[in-house]
Order: sequence, then structure tokens, then C-alpha cells
Amino acid sequence: MNHLTLTVDQVKRIYQFSNNQKAQLTFFDELEMYHTAIKPSQLVVDDAKLLHTHLTHLDVDKLTPDTLVTKGMFLGDPTEIDTLIQELPASFKDDFYMVRSVPYNFEFLNKQASKGKTLQSLAESLQLQVDEVMAIGDAENDRSMLEYAGHAVVMENGTEEMKALATFITKSNDEDGVAYAIHELILKKNR
Repeated sequence: MNHLTLTVDQVKRIYQFSNNQKAQLTFFDELEMYHTAIKPSQLVVDDAKLLHTHLTHLDVDKLTPDTLVTKGMFLGDPTEIDTLIQELPASFKDDFYMVRSVPYNFEFLNKQASKGKTLQSLAESLQLQVDEVMAIGDAENDRSMLEYAGHAVVMENGTEEMKALATFITKSNDEDGVAYAIHELILKKNR
């Protein structure tokens, strides 16, 4: 299994940037969600519950090179996230894959960790052509895989920007849109 993690230096740079932000910074490894604030906001607590993950305080100064941080994520009011994005250091664009999947968060990942690059790597390992690849998404964090896939399926409740990339718009999440897309685009054609 390929682990694309953030280095300790990258984690510390994100943490230093967080000192001037209202949105709260969290980090993740494979098992847990970590908060860096003395007291996590209700949004951070609620997000940990939503993700069914344990929430623990992280002392960034105690990180070691063996620490496997898979991503950093700011959580806050959408206006706080807007401000954060405007204040990003220019160097961050070269050093991180950054994405906003919902209005109240902003994520930092290893530069090679986009869904599109992962999908491309999987397709190549399976010796699939691009036109044999289908991706299903609904938000900005799905952009790279939708742009890569020969069949870009977007949920009806997806963002307008993602719908513009779609080769097929399926039903919403609440209407079993993934199952509908598989039925319409794969099962019906293979009968």
C-alpha cells in the first residue's frame, strides 16, 4: 500500500500558518483525528463524530519523522475559510495538494495525493485505458479524478462546477445515485 504523507516540516509550516487563522487546524493519520487548539471547536468535535474517528490533542513540537500524518484540515465558518485561502503563502501552492470539499473546510495533502493521480495510478496498474475508467463525485475534491476519467459521473446534488465536467449526471446521494450510475452505464450496456 502506498502512503503519501506530509513531512514533519510540512506539518509545522501548516501549524505556524494556523496561528493567524480563526479556523481551527486538525490533522489525521490512518486511525485518528488530532486537534491543535487548546479546546476544539464544536465544529471540530462534530466533524470527528461525523467521521467516526477518535479526537486527540496533538502537540506539533513532539512530532517525530516516524509520524505518518496523511492530511491537515482547517475547519471553520465558510467566511473564515475564505479568508484563510486568500492568505495562503504562495509557496504552499507548490508544496501541497490543497482542496476545499465543503464550504467549512480546507485540506492540505501530499502534492501527489490527489484522487486523480491515485485513480490514474490504479488504472495504469490494471492496464486500463482512460475510456475504461469511471469516476463518481460531487465536489471540488473530486475534480482531478473527474477530469482524468473517461466517464465522469456527477451526482445530481453535486456542485455546478463539477456538473460542468460530467459526461453523465446521476441521481442524488439520497436517491442511490451511485447505484443508478452503475446500473445505467455498466450493467445495462453489458447485457
